[in-house]
Amino acid sequence: ERVHARLADTRGAAKAIPAEVDDGTVSHSPGGLIALAAREREIYLEYFAQGILTRQTAEVLRLAAGRLHDAAKTDGAQGYVRVLGRLYRSRRRSLFSAWMFRRLGIARPLEAILERRLETLLAMDRAARDLHEFANDQLSRLFAPETREDIASLLKSRAELLGGAMEIIEIQYTNYFAELRSLQMERAALYLEAQEYVRQRRLSLIGQDIYEALEAERRERVRHASRRPRPDFCERLRNMIKSVPIFSELDDAEIERLSHILKPRTV
Repeated sequence: ERVHARLADTRGAAKAIPAEVDDGTVSHSPGGLIALAAREREIYLEYFAQGILTRQTAEVLRLAAGRLHDAAKTDGAQGYVRVLGRLYRSRRRSLFSAWMFRRLGIARPLEAILERRLETLLAMDRAARDLHEFANDQLSRLFAPETREDIASLLKSRAELLGGAMEIIEIQYTNYFAELRSLQMERAALYLEAQEYVRQRRLSLIGQDIYEALEAERRERVRHASRRPRPDFCERLRNMIKSVPIFSELDDAEIERLSHILKPRTV
């Protein structure tokens, strides 16, 4: 019930953004949105260079930002928010993969789509913070107060959409969500660590031998952070079984067997 309630809230938020444009809350001056989308394209390329994103995910997000850019140029705020709303919708492939898992027990297609979607949402969430900083630091100097307010309103609505979409996944796959987010943060930290080693070596603060030893150890952690965890589709189902009084005396092995007999519902 909590998942479906949050899903309904997210869909409502997605419909509310175009309404803001139609009722005049967001004006039709596209310059700020064009600059915002252009910066977003750059951000995803930076994430790829830093090892935060895979090439495939970075390219998908870069193309999505390109569609936002083109829509803002062509149709202004209305075009921008129309494309923005599509980014959070489930695709038919996702629905078909969920059906395959529920009906046929085939999990790999759903695992791949879930991993890609969560990695995408986490990257968009990280980018949203960078875009907010960009809007405050750069766009505030270039555009009128009304345009800055428009952008702030859209970024706030976008953050609500992202939060809802991620919460839906987090409720269903709590441990998987936490692990994937932790790995993404770790990859970002390892990139900064590499930059610091280069800086120290350039300033002769460390010798070549020490630099190579530090880099070898760092690359090993990069390899560990690049692993691809798999979601546990029965996690929430096991917790639900444990909460049912008639199953309270079952041990973990029996609950595990029962969770594989039942079919967890995925959204």
